[in-house]
Amino acid sequence: MERAVLIMGPPGSGKSTQAEMVSREYDLVHLNAGDFLKDLIDKGKLIDTNYVAGQLVDSRIVLDVVKEEVKRIKVNGGNGIVFSGSPRTVLEAYGDEERQGLIDFLKELYPDNVYFFRLVIPYDMGEKRNLG
Repeated sequence: MERAVLIMGPPGSGKSTQAEMVSREYDLVHLNAGDFLKDLIDKGKLIDTNYVAGQLVDSRIVLDVVKEEVKRIKVNGGNGIVFSGSPRTVLEAYGDEERQGLIDFLKELYPDNVYFFRLVIPYDMGEKRNLG
């Protein structure tokens, strides 16, 4: 069964760890949007002034490139996709007047098979994991 799984949670909650396990168990492609965007930027395939200034990549850009990657993954077959930490903003999740958000986009591609998981941990645990 094709599906899309979105794993949400605060920094250090284990989103990527859980996504990797889900990916292996259900033969899904793991898309970590942060790593994906960094790779595009490092390869010169994406230029964003926010990123160069040390800020988050603009949500409109994130939404557009993530949706394109999801289309590519869907066309190549497989059982679906698991996201770790994406969408990260309201615009990425729900879109705007110009763009369809990721959630509705996934619901069209994977009807009745979009699953959300929220990881909850104490704030100090996430801070400890991220700071070493």
